[in-house]
Amino acid sequence: MTLRPALWTLPITLTASLLLAAPPAGVEEAKPAEQAQQAVVDEPWIRLTESDDRVMSLDIASKEFRRIDGDGPTITLYGAVHIAEPRFYATLQKELDGYDLVLFEGVNGGEPIDEHAHKDARRAPIVSSLVARPDPKADKKESDGLQAKMARSLGLTFQLDQMDHTRSNWRNSDMSIQEIEAAVEAKGGDASQLLGMLDGSSFMGAMASMMFTMIEAIPGGAERGRLVIMHMLPEADDVMSGALPGGEALMQVIIEDRNQRVIDDLTEALQDKSNKRIAVIYGAGHMGDMTERMETQLGYEPGETTWHPAMSLDLARAGISKSEQMMTRIMIKRQLYQMKKMAERGGETAGSTPPEQGDSSPQAETR
Repeated sequence: MTLRPALWTLPITLTASLLLAAPPAGVEEAKPAEQAQQAVVDEPWIRLTESDDRVMSLDIASKEFRRIDGDGPTITLYGAVHIAEPRFYATLQKELDGYDLVLFEGVNGGEPIDEHAHKDARRAPIVSSLVARPDPKADKKESDGLQAKMARSLGLTFQLDQMDHTRSNWRNSDMSIQEIEAAVEAKGGDASQLLGMLDGSSFMGAMASMMFTMIEAIPGGAERGRLVIMHMLPEADDVMSGALPGGEALMQVIIEDRNQRVIDDLTEALQDKSNKRIAVIYGAGHMGDMTERMETQLGYEPGETTWHPAMSLDLARAGISKSEQMMTRIMIKRQLYQMKKMAERGGETAGSTPPEQGDSSPQAETR
């Protein structure tokens, strides 16, 4: 028995939206990343390509920024996805360790969570899945959060299980979970849906957890789950605007407020003359807004782009036909369309169907 595209893709699509914005020995040597010849300002941060022999690759960009007036250190933004193949994280770790300063994403600043001190003890497991570990060890048990479970079910790895954020040149640049909850509440929103999904207490979170367990148990499930993720992540704009539960206020905090924290930390870091090369590693869903802030607030413009392969899938070897691939892609587009409609209507069920998608060949999705 193998999994086929059906309603099981919905919880995976929702959970995968967290990979873009929600906080993130024996490693295979990575191949050199492809470098673009010329930077394009509106170039996407995520692309999906497919070779002639039907091997798909999901790539994440890093982009070097320089001061418009030519005076100042370089700043490189590294887009990230919080589950990927080990080689992706090995490549990023090696590159980032060469910078004078690395600002990274990690809710709660990497500090341990006191379950008794937190106003909702159920949230402690959530935060532990989003926090960069203060003391990672090779023999430490893998993360138990929903994102980590998703990674294991798809034959991938979780960022916090692969990367060491304790290097001397790394500095946390993020809000705490308490700050996020307070900021969302101050804007009239509610973070409980997002948090409930992460800790599995919500219906959709529990459903996603169940589906990941099924995927691990069913032959062919990991490959088809990865197919869903790889077709969904390039639709980052749609996912972030419609799929993430919690409303506009939550989105403003998760993306805009946290990005501003990074810009504030960069402003301070630029005053230190010893920082010749600075890097920022954050979820790829942050990077569109981050790029605008780099230009308007810091006077930096993008230059060279480098693409890093995050995950791959040999469709022929996995037994995934072209028709099944097409069906999966169309279903994801329909789900994202419905999610956007529901968000626009304040949570009401959208009854309309999306417009025709036009060319539905695999090449039409290649970026």
